[in-house]
Amino acid sequence: MGATLLFVIFCVIFGIFWSFESLICSLIALFMCILYDMYHVVKTFIFSCFYKITRRFNSRKLMETNSFKVLCLPTDTDFNLLLTERCLLRECDFALLKFWTENYVYDALSSRHAELLPSGRYTCFKYPIRVFESFDIVTKISFIDEKAFYVTQSILRNADKCLCATVLSVHQIVGTKMSTLLGSKSTTLNKSKFENVVITFQEFHSDYFKQVKDSWKGV
Repeated sequence: MGATLLFVIFCVIFGIFWSFESLICSLIALFMCILYDMYHVVKTFIFSCFYKITRRFNSRKLMETNSFKVLCLPTDTDFNLLLTERCLLRECDFALLKFWTENYVYDALSSRHAELLPSGRYTCFKYPIRVFESFDIVTKISFIDEKAFYVTQSILRNADKCLCATVLSVHQIVGTKMSTLLGSKSTTLNKSKFENVVITFQEFHSDYFKQVKDSWKGV
């Protein structure tokens, strides 16, 4: 559900219940909004503001890895108290928000009136993550071409630094080209770093994804 629709639902439900001047009804309305991922919307807004402030003291280059710490809560698990794929991908989205904000890619896109859209994702699991276990999502760019970034996210369990899962994703640039983006004054990107890593989406999808899949066989 979109952020705008969630906000409208919250306002309508809260307004109706508030007219009855009932604290219990208001709490029910708040719980319903949280149930429908209002938590995700609020957390995205808070994280976006927070990372824009902290990057002033710890800015990153585009090709640097970025770590995002997560604690597996009971609300993120299934009946076996294992982290679900849906919640893992949600946390990966937060890790990407941190990644693109701290390396100023979002600012560069905004200055060009462009945007970054996810166009594909592949998730490969190796070991489960249990409730109350903490883990890091390490994000880095594997490849880049004129139209998209190809990102690898490694999920590492903090207790033993075990690689529990890998998420591969493709993020397409809409509204501009990579060469134009790298020349933006609003970013710290260095174009010379990418001269030897240009690859097409077809090569990436058929070769790199196949290598990752094959690496998990027999495990």
